[in-house]
Amino acid sequence: MGDSVKESDLAAFIHVYKTGRMSVAAQQIPMSFQGLSRIIRLLEAEVGAPLFYNDHGKKIPTKYGDELYSYATRVNAEHRSFVEKMAQLIVDEDIVRVVASDNIFSLFGADFISAFRAENPSITITLTTTDDYACDQSIANGTFDLGLTLAPFDSSLTTERLYSTPLVFWVNERNRELFEKDMLAPEDLEGQALVLGNGNDKIPQLVSHVTEEHDVTPKCIYPLNDSVQIYRAVAHGTSLAATILPVVRVFRKLPAKPIPFMDVKWEIGVSHLPDRTFSKSEKAFVGYCELYTRRIARSDPLHQHPAL
Repeated sequence: MGDSVKESDLAAFIHVYKTGRMSVAAQQIPMSFQGLSRIIRLLEAEVGAPLFYNDHGKKIPTKYGDELYSYATRVNAEHRSFVEKMAQLIVDEDIVRVVASDNIFSLFGADFISAFRAENPSITITLTTTDDYACDQSIANGTFDLGLTLAPFDSSLTTERLYSTPLVFWVNERNRELFEKDMLAPEDLEGQALVLGNGNDKIPQLVSHVTEEHDVTPKCIYPLNDSVQIYRAVAHGTSLAATILPVVRVFRKLPAKPIPFMDVKWEIGVSHLPDRTFSKSEKAFVGYCELYTRRIARSDPLHQHPAL
């Protein structure tokens, strides 16, 4: 397999292979149907042959699919074995291995980890950032001990919910019809240009799912993650940009306002394997996350925090 194929892609393929149905596999992972379809197309391009054929809505593996399944399960088993051996090597050391969604790290900022290290100099913490779904997968397969994850949370993991805030769309005052609203409904996105971020992240896929469910067709969708690019899109006045308030307070300098989108939430949690018993160091890190998100919540007028 080439470098473009991730371990999470192979795990998604295994779900499709075992269930025989894309919709069921997408729900189990969980991810959007469109995202799962892209992964299967990527794998087929990598293999150079079809992995499945359709039989009355059921995905039947081809001989190429059978061969890839054998490879994927072998890679999974080898990875699990490696992770178990590494866990044994560090079991007596004070190390916390953390993975975080890129989007969460952009909210927390670089001081998040440096402040924890300053407060807990005896604890060694490693932090890796990745996209939303790869973050979930790397916790599920044991590569990391703890993960800062985004909802919808992976049902195979146990998640301590930390912080929730509505997803908002920044609407320029030039869009008079929407600018006067207190909340946006799915139909308000009809014919609008949307800035949603990376298509592989959860929030863009969740918004896309809502528009599809309500038979709403946006004019176009721009997959922008860079704050400067998003700022320019809002300033131009022709696009609705999805964000959360604490990330882009600078937008308040624009002739625009943030309007919540239905009841769609941007929710953060600490996820781990269900049978995991926290070490003293891991408890310290989770407690630190709770305090850190509480501070963020107090500066967010739309926040919903379990402790507040």
